[in-house]
Amino acid sequence: MVDGYEADLATERGIATRLETHSRANYPGSKAVLVAIAIPVFTTQLEKSREATDLANLRSAYAEKMTEILTWDGKTAITATKVTAKQTQANWQSDGNATSTKIADGLDGAGIDVPQSTKGWDITVSNPTDGSAPAITISAKS
Repeated sequence: MVDGYEADLATERGIATRLETHSRANYPGSKAVLVAIAIPVFTTQLEKSREATDLANLRSAYAEKMTEILTWDGKTAITATKVTAKQTQANWQSDGNATSTKIADGLDGAGIDVPQSTKGWDITVSNPTDGSAPAITISAKS
């Protein structure tokens, strides 16, 4: 005859055995489903971080050109700056899949458009000889 304690233990063992039988380890497809969901999310976030790096590099290069304009003597040429792209997908994923985005207010108060590129950008400054203000242009490498 089994006393109450042994009966409870046998019941717990039975429950534990049933739980082990139905655990996640016995469903190998569940791991595949989790991976299938996680990879696109991870890839999207990785691309957005690459774009954030590109935008930070572009803002930095733009600020460098603005400083050169402010300290410009009016005679020497301001050289172009090249920014290499980190992003790998077409369009700006972090800006609703846009083909261009803005990084700053320009000299005239309008935003500076940055075209999408997976190769990089050239930041050039016009060197006017007529006394007008220089203009900064950001163009995508082709």
